[in-house]
Amino acid sequence: MGFRLGIGNIDIRNVRPFDWAAYWASQPEVLFFGLYSDISGGQMPNRVSGATDYLTVAGAVGSETYQCPNTAPYIAADTDYIWFQTDTTQRTTTTAELIGYDFTRTIIKYDNTTPYALRWIMILSEDYDTPSMRNSFDLSIWWSNVLSSYGSVKGNRASEQSIWRSPSELVLTVISGGVQIDWEDTSLGVAETEIWGQSDGGAYALIDTVVAGIITYDDTTAPVDMRYYKLRFKYGSTYGKYSDVISITMLSAEMINQATWAAVGLAYWDTKTGAVGDGTKITFDGGTANVKKNAFWILGRTYRIRTSWVVTSGNINDFYSYALPHVRSASGDYDYIYDDQLDTQVECYCSVGQDFIGELTAVSIKEVLVP
Repeated sequence: MGFRLGIGNIDIRNVRPFDWAAYWASQPEVLFFGLYSDISGGQMPNRVSGATDYLTVAGAVGSETYQCPNTAPYIAADTDYIWFQTDTTQRTTTTAELIGYDFTRTIIKYDNTTPYALRWIMILSEDYDTPSMRNSFDLSIWWSNVLSSYGSVKGNRASEQSIWRSPSELVLTVISGGVQIDWEDTSLGVAETEIWGQSDGGAYALIDTVVAGIITYDDTTAPVDMRYYKLRFKYGSTYGKYSDVISITMLSAEMINQATWAAVGLAYWDTKTGAVGDGTKITFDGGTANVKKNAFWILGRTYRIRTSWVVTSGNINDFYSYALPHVRSASGDYDYIYDDQLDTQVECYCSVGQDFIGELTAVSIKEVLVP
């Protein structure tokens, strides 16, 4: 009489390992799933049901390079900027990059012993994280930069955390002459940090790139209503994902009430002989000494002043206190910083020569919010 190997009514000789490859190829969040063993003719075919695309493969065995399809779904999915540059230019991705770092949407399975052979590549269309993914892909226990009980300690990593994570814990402080930026270096000091900024909804521009290990930076910038920043790591020619955007208010609310420039007078100003307001501008007739606002400046504060003038003839001493005139003699927009640190006057003056003929079409005065 022989023995039947089984548990209950299950014959364990017929139990097969779970097919994780088939499982991941069928998940709705998966844009691409491919096996290294499927590579043929310079292509790694996509096993996702109904897909006909592939990764383009080149290079020597064990150190291949890859390119994903240059299409909108892949560009949108690549929040790690591993397949495309930030300007959506397609890049060539190396095996060393794929097995050397952790990515949010490009998930790699590779052997955890030398030579760390690559086995699977999966590209997700959205963020996804489950214990089964961590275990079946044998991901780093630090894959999300938070220690997990799922996955493995990776034998090929000098640092468990990745430059493809973004700088975190950003803090902004208005300082004299600009903004101080502080952050946490989640690359553990192995990557440079790019600092990007923009003002009042304009285009972002690269401000500076600081060396690995730096976690604070003073951005010298003119004060604006809102200043925005985002940071990312840089390691050689590869880039991490941007941090969340953070912003800071640099200026107070408007201090000038231009709505009172009415035809019946200039109610906002204390001295207005010879100046006429029509609700949009102040017109000077050549005989006015000044317009002013008493008890305006707060000693020791800093202000941003913007004016717009139409000059017919004569000179203007733009808005100032007694000690700091700003002479104008041409039409146009003017912008300057008035620092009342060393002055003792609190009257806000716009002094024009008695021969001045022209118009003041706009004034904006806001305090710079330096602590």
